[in-house]
Amino acid sequence: MSSALRFAAHLGYLSPEEPLFLESVGSTDPARHIEYAARLGFDGALYPWVATRPAEEVVKVAAALEKHGMVAGCTAYAPMEIIPQPLWVQKGSSARNELLGHVRRSIAAARKVNSRMLAVLMAANSDSSRIEQSLVAIDNLHYVLDIATAAGLTVAVEPMVVFPNMLLQTTGEALELIATVNHPRFGLVFDTGHVAAMDGAENLTRLFKEAYNQVMVIQLADLPGRVEVGGGILDIGGVLSHAMLKKFSGLVELEHHWSEPGLVGEAAGFERFRRVEAAALKEAMLHRPAVDTLRANGRVN
Repeated sequence: MSSALRFAAHLGYLSPEEPLFLESVGSTDPARHIEYAARLGFDGALYPWVATRPAEEVVKVAAALEKHGMVAGCTAYAPMEIIPQPLWVQKGSSARNELLGHVRRSIAAARKVNSRMLAVLMAANSDSSRIEQSLVAIDNLHYVLDIATAAGLTVAVEPMVVFPNMLLQTTGEALELIATVNHPRFGLVFDTGHVAAMDGAENLTRLFKEAYNQVMVIQLADLPGRVEVGGGILDIGGVLSHAMLKKFSGLVELEHHWSEPGLVGEAAGFERFRRVEAAALKEAMLHRPAVDTLRANGRVN
């Protein structure tokens, strides 16, 4: 890659049967996808459902990541089918124990591939007020943070509206939760597709700048259709440029489909992404001398 950002290709963000470069690799074997991504210059691989994958596959993924000097992206706190369940907001020890059981299994699996980030998505319910549910979720987060940090992981919450009845439905709500919890290893998953869907495409770059200090991982998807960067209408270049300018050190995970099908579509889509990345780098370089001067004078972080 041409920039200082650390990009990760997904090995199937919805299903292991749909990795990012399925047509280019010609297989769903995640180890082969890691090798292919390494040749393209990626620094990591998003393998979010590691807790549900066969043990022999996990061993191969860990070996492939180590062989190519790559890192694993964030790990989902629970399997896909559990995420719409309101475990985070239900009172009582039974719901908490079920939630923490999923968390412990996901953390144990994450450590096998050296994933350092636990991604949290919170479903709500209709049994109590949002305020009451938020208080329960905050209480549960303290338990989860204790478990995760003891295992060497950070925790990042991801607001979205793609699932029905989620507790956090705007970036602002997620930032309020992060401020309330006030834990140094708890932050935000900034997903460009979800943020634009929640808060408006026109606010994407502004919200990224406002949320930057809480962002732990960036996920890229353009809209409509959750396609590659440059395949839709979003100004993802503005997000990338600011991340480059601020020297963002976390992973930037490509979490999307392609706007055109087949091998040709993958190649064309990847080239569109590379053009946006190159333009963002050029924009960042134009502003970096001024920012470096301000930083030297103690006027910016």
